[in-house]
Amino acid sequence: MSTSDGVPVRSRGVISLVEENCTVCMLCARECPDWCLVIESHTETLPADEDHRRPRSVGVLDRFAIDFSLCFFC
Repeated sequence: MSTSDGVPVRSRGVISLVEENCTVCMLCARECPDWCLVIESHTETLPADEDHRRPRSVGVLDRFAIDFSLCFFC
């Protein structure tokens, strides 16, 4: 049995993501022993401004999903 968001009813695990802090480095997906994380992203180029002398590329998170049928809440 699971809730509408896929988390098992008696689950005690808490998995959260603060999207503002995500740099899309993919470290969490690489370190996951179950390979249950799905991350999709794209790159955007920010224009040069006073703080940065040239344009820079940043990763933007499009999708972060967890396959709870594989996850064992490590």
